[in-house]
Amino acid sequence: MQEDLNFIKRVETFIVDTEDVFNLMELYALRIKSNPKNRDYYEAFSIQCGECLLSAKKLEITPIIASLEEIHKLFKIVMEKGIPLSTKEMDVILEEIQDLYNIVRWQFKNKDISSDFFSKNLPLIKNFVRRYSLARKEAQSELNKAGMLGEDPFDELGGFDSFVNGFLNELDDVFDDIIVKDKVKTNEKEEKLKLSEDEEKEVEKLFLSISGAYLKPVKDFISELKNGTVSKDWIDICLSSLKLIEDAGTKMSYDKVVNIINRFKRLMLLAKGRDAKYISHGIRAQLLKEYANLSLLLPEVFALSEKHATKGTRKDSIIVTSLLKMIPGVGPVTRNKLILAGMNTLDKFYMATPKDLMLVSGIRFEQAKAIVDKFQEYKKSLRVKTNMLNQREVSLVKLATELENLKSVHLKCKEATRKALYSFEYESLKNKLKLKRQKVMWEINIILAELDEIKMLEEFKRMIYDRRIDRLEEFLEIEFKKLGKERGN
Repeated sequence: MQEDLNFIKRVETFIVDTEDVFNLMELYALRIKSNPKNRDYYEAFSIQCGECLLSAKKLEITPIIASLEEIHKLFKIVMEKGIPLSTKEMDVILEEIQDLYNIVRWQFKNKDISSDFFSKNLPLIKNFVRRYSLARKEAQSELNKAGMLGEDPFDELGGFDSFVNGFLNELDDVFDDIIVKDKVKTNEKEEKLKLSEDEEKEVEKLFLSISGAYLKPVKDFISELKNGTVSKDWIDICLSSLKLIEDAGTKMSYDKVVNIINRFKRLMLLAKGRDAKYISHGIRAQLLKEYANLSLLLPEVFALSEKHATKGTRKDSIIVTSLLKMIPGVGPVTRNKLILAGMNTLDKFYMATPKDLMLVSGIRFEQAKAIVDKFQEYKKSLRVKTNMLNQREVSLVKLATELENLKSVHLKCKEATRKALYSFEYESLKNKLKLKRQKVMWEINIILAELDEIKMLEEFKRMIYDRRIDRLEEFLEIEFKKLGKERGN
């Protein structure tokens, strides 16, 4: 009996420690399904699977160890050999992850450790491992190091819609709402819809927002292309974005845009089909020419922004995005409107008035005022520094304070997760604490950007909060030792 109680206690600890891990595994499995050649997603999934396996072994949650070992082994093999997994294979992995999560929760709820877990998917996963173990390593890896993990995954897990989902829904709902009421059929054939001037403006505005959300990788690609030789690894990354913009353009009858995008895609496919590792000079020149045509046609969408002209604005971009996320009522649509309007540096926000933001982006006065107030508040919080040592020291002290806040709220999240296993009424508290935890993370993002620790922010996108805390503690220990030496202590 005591042995049973000990096991249930270990299961409880496992669930609390790995809830975020399972959520991230599911998130990255879905990402791989939609972007099967993005190596970053495989690496992020593998890291989370390793976290889960480590916790299961440490707490001796034996029913699920075999499955986790095979999944982890599979991802190590496909990454080593550069072979993308198919949609069907990822469906099996996704189902297995969900089954593993459900079985430990079932065992905890029913206090039953006598029944063994039978995995219907484990034989399939073992077969995947055998097959890919025997497969030849690709001469040129099909998996691309794309650098496209996107925003902090916990933003999405916390209920913040991604740009893609948000704008797809906006496209379908708003455009369909416009056309359904005026749709007419003649002789059982649909005539081409004629929109009023106001409706055309509404559709154009929507197209600008949608295109802006998907264009980032294409603009990054063009920026690299202008600077010189570019690897063909960019092609698959850009093609998926161009397809979404093309679909929106087709639906909205932007024929000129669609025609140029078609020519652009054909050039990229031509480059992809060639043996060379890099895009040739001839195709490079044609791609730049076609993109220039797009920029002339719709400069508000396709024109490269300041951040593509200089690499020095990455820090500003992180701080601006984090500050905007902190403002209630300012969601991804509003943030995208501001970015499209060229509001991408701190200086621009410092100088802006609510009226300015309303005019350039079309947002409401309440939103504009809240944004201006937030940026002025941030500006005032910046202490006047006399030298780089003081500047860095101030940021490090702020970071140490926020780290303590993060540790406190993260501990409360875990405790609420534990209590929610026994009573559903704690679910709401748990979700509120997770949102609070993410808000603290935004503060930390800003401070790390001030310290130019951009690489650490990228690392965080693959880490659960326990690992982020460990990394920050290690970083602060090293930095404060450096400060002590510089002071001669």
